[in-house]
Amino acid sequence: MDFTCKSSLRVVRHSIWKSQTFLLGTLTGSILLTIELWFWLFRTGDLFRGAYFESTSSEEMMQTLELNFLIDHPIRSFWYLHFQPPGFDFLRLVLALPEVIFGSRPSLETLDLRIYLVHIVMFGAMNAIIFYWVRAMSGSPAIALVTSVIWASYPGNIAMVTYLDSMYLSSFLLMVCVHLWFMYLRLRRLGFALSACFVGITLTLTRTSLQPVLFAAIVIVGYFIVRQTASTRMRKKAAGWFLTCLLLSVAYPLKQFALFGTFSSTSSGGHHLLGMIRYLPTEQEFAKVTVPSRVVNNANKLVNAYNVPEEAITNFRYSQIFLGRIIEEPVISLRESLVSAQRSIVKGAGATQAYQQNVLVDLLPWSGFSESLFSGSSYVLFVGLGSVLLLVLRLKDLSLSWRRLLIETAPVIAVLAVLTFTIFFGSLRYTTSAKMGAPFGWIDGFTWTESNRLKFHLEVFVLPAAVFGTLSAAQLVYRQWLRPKWRVF
Repeated sequence: MDFTCKSSLRVVRHSIWKSQTFLLGTLTGSILLTIELWFWLFRTGDLFRGAYFESTSSEEMMQTLELNFLIDHPIRSFWYLHFQPPGFDFLRLVLALPEVIFGSRPSLETLDLRIYLVHIVMFGAMNAIIFYWVRAMSGSPAIALVTSVIWASYPGNIAMVTYLDSMYLSSFLLMVCVHLWFMYLRLRRLGFALSACFVGITLTLTRTSLQPVLFAAIVIVGYFIVRQTASTRMRKKAAGWFLTCLLLSVAYPLKQFALFGTFSSTSSGGHHLLGMIRYLPTEQEFAKVTVPSRVVNNANKLVNAYNVPEEAITNFRYSQIFLGRIIEEPVISLRESLVSAQRSIVKGAGATQAYQQNVLVDLLPWSGFSESLFSGSSYVLFVGLGSVLLLVLRLKDLSLSWRRLLIETAPVIAVLAVLTFTIFFGSLRYTTSAKMGAPFGWIDGFTWTESNRLKFHLEVFVLPAAVFGTLSAAQLVYRQWLRPKWRVF
């Protein structure tokens, strides 16, 4: 009887927990929706062009195709696209379907308003996931609530949710992927692990940098799960599913190689490779590289916006020059890559919210405080100290062996490590715009980097973790030292 009561109590608690998670995600998303609707209905004069919270529409992004071209040539657009991965353009096409189905097409402004709404749904879901994680690890609804609310109100988060490119989509998919793996570790259901792999494959269609590491992550996950499965039949089934995931994970890179001679899904890749080692080839070196005819022919089959043959050809040549350079001058290349990393870190230390002027960010009363705290040395100190506190406190509660812990966290660590490397080593490139590096004293041309924005992929994990660690430490101090002294009776 006692066991039955305890089991029923756990069911009730879990039901309340799930309700709290859903309510928090719905409430925070609804608040953001209400604020945006208020601007669209009553404060259009404060918006860019009467509709935008920042100055750039989705079609003005370098990584997107023109909406009308995308609607007229959807298959050709996705098959021959080389400038950026197709995930964000696919979302734009799906959001345009209500009009397309009936023979018309939406205006760009209408489409972008729908993207804002989709971002709001992702915003609420991400807040709910953070609440779930913190609630599961701390057992404290209060700490989970405060952590989620701080993240939801973080100006860098507000800036990115109202920025119309693939950043928020890829960050959301990355968080969902990690959440599914987290759920597998809690419940040990194969479906969660497989779903994490499939979401990861989808994620690579929005974020090029994760394509190489996804293969390794699936290998680690598959090996771990197959080894721990007792049943021979289930072991074969799991192995078959993970083999399917592996094949899917390499399908798009192989298609890109067949068409454009590179496994990367962005024709900016060559620029960033040479930017990483700060090397600008001469005209003779550039012309010396022979471009396969298939690359030229395929590049000419889709000419729109920045997706032009010149980019595909330059990307192929730069990639080849990069390989030759690191073989001929490995030491110099390594030294220059450290300079690139230093520049990207300096730029990345800037506040995410300051990437571009944003109407909602300017409205927040705590925007100035946030920009001061989450930039420069104070930012590094807060994230570092909070993360260390979390790690120390969590290790006290873990009963897993170090080997088991490493295996279970290896996929997430690998993904975050590659993201970190890409942001701080591989995001620099050459530009003829002198103003890009002028504020930092960089005058050699290798000054273009968006590491201050790209680090948002890491912030969705490190900032909530730092807040969680800080709050957990404060709770521990209160319980062990302060509360006994403050008792009146």
